[in-house]
Amino acid sequence: MNSQLGLVRLSILFVLATLVACSGGGGGGDGASAAVPNGAGGGGGGSVLAQLPNNVAGFAYVANNASDNVSAYTIDATTGVLSEVAGSPFAAGTDPSSVSVDPSGKFAYVANAQSASVSAYSINTTTGVLSEVPGSPFDAGAGPFSITTTRKIQ
Repeated sequence: MNSQLGLVRLSILFVLATLVACSGGGGGGDGASAAVPNGAGGGGGGSVLAQLPNNVAGFAYVANNASDNVSAYTIDATTGVLSEVAGSPFAAGTDPSSVSVDPSGKFAYVANAQSASVSAYSINTTTGVLSEVPGSPFDAGAGPFSITTTRKIQ
């Protein structure tokens, strides 16, 4: 039962990560690939703070709770096809349950339920490769299951 729940969670996270990464519309941008932020405000409800041009790919990150790692994919901006990022999957804490990318697209955070920690990574905005932030993983409360990031309000 627990492994079935884990597969369901993984499937849901994968779909959500893909949808979030594909949601950057035809707004401005510098033409560089970048991870699409989660939960970023911007124009209207549910819009993405840093909109990507239609021809620029984003990245999708998937918490693999049974494997204790995070898979990374480049998203083809035209077809939606996922291609594994070099070096993926990346090590995480025990039982990673969710991934969130900060609004700048420079950092990813993973809630690790079993190890009561949060893994932090810098994102190579060209390749999507994750590099662990010094001091990571960081202590969290017992059984963190979900994580989100916000932008600082000026």
